[in-house]
Amino acid sequence: MGLAMNTVKNFSESKRALSELEDRIIEKISADYRLKEINKPFVVLELDKSRVVLGSTKEIVGKVDYNYGFKRILEEVIGTLIGNSFVKIELKIAEAEFQALKKRIHNNIAAQKKEAAVLEDIDAQLKEGRCNLIPFPFKENKVRSELTIERHAIFAANTFKGDLRTYERKIKNPLSGEEFILRIEIGDRTGKIKGMGVLKQKHQEAFYKLAQIWSDSEYKLEQEERPFIYGYLELSVYDLVQKLRGDDAGNNYQKVLQLLNEMSSIRINIKKLDTKNGSCDIQDFSILSYDWRAKNFNQKTLRPNSNGESKVRIRFSDFITDNFLRKNVKSLMLNPYFSLKDQGRKGVAQLLYTMLDYELASKEMFHISLINLCSRIGLAQYKYKSDRKRKLESLVTLLNGKPILDGKYEIISYLEEAEDRRDWVFTARRKAIS
Repeated sequence: MGLAMNTVKNFSESKRALSELEDRIIEKISADYRLKEINKPFVVLELDKSRVVLGSTKEIVGKVDYNYGFKRILEEVIGTLIGNSFVKIELKIAEAEFQALKKRIHNNIAAQKKEAAVLEDIDAQLKEGRCNLIPFPFKENKVRSELTIERHAIFAANTFKGDLRTYERKIKNPLSGEEFILRIEIGDRTGKIKGMGVLKQKHQEAFYKLAQIWSDSEYKLEQEERPFIYGYLELSVYDLVQKLRGDDAGNNYQKVLQLLNEMSSIRINIKKLDTKNGSCDIQDFSILSYDWRAKNFNQKTLRPNSNGESKVRIRFSDFITDNFLRKNVKSLMLNPYFSLKDQGRKGVAQLLYTMLDYELASKEMFHISLINLCSRIGLAQYKYKSDRKRKLESLVTLLNGKPILDGKYEIISYLEEAEDRRDWVFTARRKAIS
């Protein structure tokens, strides 16, 4: 489909649009038998309403300059793409730009093939009705953690105040090398809902326990309509309370219902911002949704009477399920995670543990300033670096010696003063367990 004349200006202003035009040019000339001798990518160096400057290798530029027919056909092809049949083409030798474009196209083709293979695998899993993940070893209580949640720092300390939390960082596309801003917002962005708060460590703990229940039921799936796929689990209210709280004390029923209510209501908004052209990709979701049905239960406590009947159906969001289906998961050792609970009432020790489980999976050592660490895990920001150190040093000590990464390593962590002496730096490394 050709581009209207009034959109040509947008190409000169948008790197992404220029890239799209380059992709469409190579697609068109690859399908045109008349251009088989110059079937190579062209870099769009300049573009306006009546003139396009293309860059390529010395060999290709020479062929086009030698054979006027090639230039005429190129003008016809590109004129169709930008909606101007009278466009004039100029060519320049641009070896470096050509090689960069060739690499980008190669990476795009590889990414498309990988995505096609992933989609084929997802279809196979859907036909089977469950995620095809390797079963957990029985020697350690583990859960398959969802790496996007750990990577995006969705959970805050239990002491976080407020109804909205924002976390932002720079990311780079490993294939194209392009840099983006990733902005994560958790909670109410409108300011209309008061008191719901943000996702905290208590929700993280509940999520991991629910994921463990889901694994026990072999990661069941359902699909209402494409492309949305949901993992789900069903069990009685009594079993759910036992698994999440450890016993069926009367007040635990209300607490579990409140947890589900919060996890289904608190929104997560992830924006991938392209600062060069002002565009963004958005995902907005909650962790889960649920149905709670109970008959003959105590009105005040929600605890079942002797002949009570109940069923809870929990459905993980498409965002969560999709990452499981794509196998963007790793196992998290729950025993050391839970062992930190009573030693850190704010949930900070557990948040630090899951953060390191993610970071040290791909690197030997990890560093972060205490200012950035407080922002990442939703702790109050203190004006003085001594206060930040005082609040965190005891929790950092708790992490030392904790097994991590399937028990193959242990954590070594400590604080050291930054070189500019304006803050302290939290450093952690993994040490192989012999």
